[in-house]
Amino acid sequence: MDLLQNPFHILTASPRDNRRRIMELADERSLLLDSSDCIEARSDLTNPRKRLSAEVAWLPGIGPKRAGEVLSLLETSPADLLAVDKLSSIARANLLAAGLARLPDHIANDVAEWILEIAWAFEDIDPEELSAIINEERVVSGFPEVSDLSAVEAEIQERRRHYRQVIKSALDNLSPKELVEAVTVAVESATDDGEEHGPILIADLVDSYEVEAQGFLDKEEGNIRALVEKLRAAVDAERPDSTLAPLVNQLIQVVKNWDSVAQPIQVSTKSRGLDHDASDRVAGLVRGLAIHMFNKHNKLDFSQQLTNMLQEVFAEVGKVAERTAEDADALGEIAEQRVLHSEVSKIEEFITQIKADLDSRRPDSYLSQKVNQLCQLVKNWEIDPEHDASQHAAWTVRDLAIHMFNKHDKLDFAQQLTKALLGVFEDAGEISDRITNDDKALQEIAANRSKLLSQFREFNLNGNTFSFKGRTYSTNDIRHIGFYRAVTTHKTNFIETGKTEQANIYLTMSGGQEVKISVDEQGFFFNKDKSAQIKTVVEFYSYLSHVTFDRRVEFYESQIKRNGYFEYDKCYFYPRDKIVFKGRDFGLSSTSFLRGYGYVEMRKKDFGILDKIKREVSLTKIPQFSTVIDTDVIFHLLDEHFSLRWDS
Repeated sequence: MDLLQNPFHILTASPRDNRRRIMELADERSLLLDSSDCIEARSDLTNPRKRLSAEVAWLPGIGPKRAGEVLSLLETSPADLLAVDKLSSIARANLLAAGLARLPDHIANDVAEWILEIAWAFEDIDPEELSAIINEERVVSGFPEVSDLSAVEAEIQERRRHYRQVIKSALDNLSPKELVEAVTVAVESATDDGEEHGPILIADLVDSYEVEAQGFLDKEEGNIRALVEKLRAAVDAERPDSTLAPLVNQLIQVVKNWDSVAQPIQVSTKSRGLDHDASDRVAGLVRGLAIHMFNKHNKLDFSQQLTNMLQEVFAEVGKVAERTAEDADALGEIAEQRVLHSEVSKIEEFITQIKADLDSRRPDSYLSQKVNQLCQLVKNWEIDPEHDASQHAAWTVRDLAIHMFNKHDKLDFAQQLTKALLGVFEDAGEISDRITNDDKALQEIAANRSKLLSQFREFNLNGNTFSFKGRTYSTNDIRHIGFYRAVTTHKTNFIETGKTEQANIYLTMSGGQEVKISVDEQGFFFNKDKSAQIKTVVEFYSYLSHVTFDRRVEFYESQIKRNGYFEYDKCYFYPRDKIVFKGRDFGLSSTSFLRGYGYVEMRKKDFGILDKIKREVSLTKIPQFSTVIDTDVIFHLLDEHFSLRWDS
């Protein structure tokens, strides 16, 4: 029953009017209206049982004056009724229902707002409270009070059916798209997106909506199933991605269309703690396809597209949301790992190229471009520096920097890479500490080299190369170093007339080439202060010994590993055991080793006068070995493997 069709409105009567007044009003209104309508209205209001229907469908608790005002507003400006307040719940619900039925324009959001207001008003109706209001008015009008609460409850349910019909009529005035939007907005707002139980009228609305939407949902579900099967067949047939992509996009769009219609049902179902079976089925079809595309064909991008879509459109469906969230996390982790692998691979590829270029002795002008590109990759690194992938990349670049310096003496490139790493891995644990230490060490080396460049300018020292007599040599090619320094005293008639000094460096290069660097105050090589030049040669020998020490030690150590001994000056040195000279064994425990300038002599420990005489008259070589070649290395090995050491 609509407000403007209510017997009270037809007769302009008030619930407080007595029977006599109602009779009078009926007679008066019959002069203006159809007399049969007035007679029926009079009968409804004077019959206590029929009167209850009119009372519940009217404006209970509202005085005649206020009732006249709101009814006038209903007839002239129904859209303004939402702002009317201070009404009983039943009166507000009846007024809004009448207003919704008379809205001049129907817009989805507006209709949704009216539906919500009616639903909440109806939700607040209390049968006992309503019964009390009606009885108060009946006492005034002289009609018997309502004693049966169930009769009031039955009339409330009749109102519920009326509101449903009004709401349905309003929705029918909308386009299909707007209808779906209005229902969706109303349901989501009423249930807090499915988190709370909504008003009973909203549940009624969804039930009615679901019945009418079922045909569309069933048809679209069939289309989704067909598309899934088509895609599965295409991917199994190894169709190219250019063929699969449009099918995936089409499937996504169809599912979204299906979901847009199913959304209010999903939200309402969620609010009632239930599962939406149709959503489970549709999501299951698409999820199964996504899993198949990845597990069987490694189509990560397509699987992620489908999974992300499921997460978006089925967020209200508990089981589906949980499963797709797990899938999305798993695929996201896989995608992240692939991105990480790709980024690390780029760096590793550059490093492999640079090492190959180094080994093929590419010029620095060519290497510089590659090193700059690698540095740019490091500087653009956006992955968390503490991530394992980042740490691996940093260690790999650091290893290259070390390799470039240690193996190829590319100090500038090593510093360039180290500084690039420092800019990204400033505070990332152990790798940061190592890089910081590397940077300090390289700076110190660069400073020392600057000093060496000045100190050894006669040799044009530049990194690992130096020049002598117009030829350039690399310290990396030095295999053995010998050194001899002597002072010659000159006398005339037994009177000392002066001294001359000489210093000689003997280098054996990797190709067997021998280089002699000599300064002799009696010679012609240097024309300036020879003592200063001799000092420079001595210091240059110390420098060469230092930078080649490890490589020269390795030459002998590798013999020990391979043969169990190393060979030097035609002697065989067996660690912790003996030294063999011309086939004679000199055991460590039975031999005395005497150090002289440029040699070490070997004597048995019980060496006596007779042995000394035999040695003097014998033409055989004294058991000894030279220490002129690789002096520093030989004494290191004698100490390390034979425990032989002498006071300086």
